[in-house]
Amino acid sequence: MENIYWKAEGAENEVQCLCLGTGRFLRAVLVPALNHADLSPALIQTRGSSFYKYMKSRSKESSYQVDTVQVSGDITTQNVLCFGGFTLGSADGQNATWEFVNSLSHSVQIIGMGVTEAGLASANTPAMKSLMDLLKVLATKRRDAGNKICIIDMDNVPNNGDTIRSHLLNAAKREDDSIRLFIENFTVCLNTMVDRITSARPGSDGMVPRGEPLPAKALVILDPDGDLPAAFRDSSMATCGVIVRSTKQQLDADVALKLRIANGTHTAVAHALALQKLLLTDHLASPSANNLWMESYLESLVQHQIFAAAIPLFGEEETEAAWKDWKGRLIHPHFGLSSFFITQNGAAKAGIRWGPTIVELISNDKPITVAMVFAYSALVRWLT
Repeated sequence: MENIYWKAEGAENEVQCLCLGTGRFLRAVLVPALNHADLSPALIQTRGSSFYKYMKSRSKESSYQVDTVQVSGDITTQNVLCFGGFTLGSADGQNATWEFVNSLSHSVQIIGMGVTEAGLASANTPAMKSLMDLLKVLATKRRDAGNKICIIDMDNVPNNGDTIRSHLLNAAKREDDSIRLFIENFTVCLNTMVDRITSARPGSDGMVPRGEPLPAKALVILDPDGDLPAAFRDSSMATCGVIVRSTKQQLDADVALKLRIANGTHTAVAHALALQKLLLTDHLASPSANNLWMESYLESLVQHQIFAAAIPLFGEEETEAAWKDWKGRLIHPHFGLSSFFITQNGAAKAGIRWGPTIVELISNDKPITVAMVFAYSALVRWLT
């Protein structure tokens, strides 16, 4: 019978990280970072079998590919090391996965979670059940008082680490008390913020991630107690877009700046583009559009509204750096997004993305300028 998994030769003696989920974003951001830290990841698909089959087709390389679309239009391809591909999509797949986990000679340092908001809805979702099953296997292997297993979620669910921990402890009430003690004493669920626009290489059946150049804050992790492996906290991780924060206030500022600057300007310009029947945001890279929409409209919105509200709260350096990074991404001439897609749920998004800026401006007797009025006018016109 053909093996329903793939693993690199000697993987049992290399792997220190397991990823639950094989989504493109996780493979484009977290896995390269784990490799940079020499933490040797293996990936577990929670359903289906496409990933381990893809890895079998590339078994000689022991890697998968990630494409990056450069501003020049050139596409660079990275070969990302992977030490195993497994599936929980069948009973045989589950048996093979847990057998592999039991065979690991190193303690697992990190569990990466490719879980969406739906997967974190309750303790009873398939994703949370799979995580609990994995932890039960690890609990039989781990009785020392060494470093904790760090669980890192790769989706922008607010306070995602706190949510996962709450679900795990609720689910543990149905298990042997040793499982609860293992979760309490040997795991930590870290809150994160993630950010990289990622699609798929055409013709790859979704197996090859295709992303924009790596943003400065592709993965921000709150690690207040220093539980992450030392290599993951090294400053060189910034080359992988990984930033480790030590306080909740720092992560809250990162999230707020992303919402106000990146998401806020995206919403503001997308409605104006959609009203003109301009389908993609890469239109902003053309000289005429850049002068009109970037330098006149968005720069005014950012400088006179968003900065006026954000800099007193988050500091000039962090605020201006967030805009510099996002502005370069927004005018990427070869990686535009659908303006019509961005306008979905526009009314709700405006409240979340523009509301805090407006409240801060009014509370401090600062003016609402024509740029913000225009943003709302475009939104209302689009909705009506």
